[in-house]
Amino acid sequence: MSIIEHVVLFKVKDDVAPSEADTMVRRINSLASLEQLLHLTVGPLLRIRCFPSLNFTHFFHTRFNSKDDLRAYVAHPSHVAVVKANTPLVD
Repeated sequence: MSIIEHVVLFKVKDDVAPSEADTMVRRINSLASLEQLLHLTVGPLLRIRCFPSLNFTHFFHTRFNSKDDLRAYVAHPSHVAVVKANTPLVD
């Protein structure tokens, strides 16, 4: 059995207030208690080198025991609600 790593890079819209971005991160962190997750990290992306074509502002990393656990997580009502709430804030 292999561990499944799931990484998402995204860009918060320029007109989103910092407090809204913080709320978005808190929403994602609230998913950490879901039983399928082994690990969850989310936050702003620190750039040491600048690549103009890569304009992501945040990252989201999760770890699962299996693809089935990832599928169950993606379909979980809490995850669906967080995606719905956060989608208007990202490009």
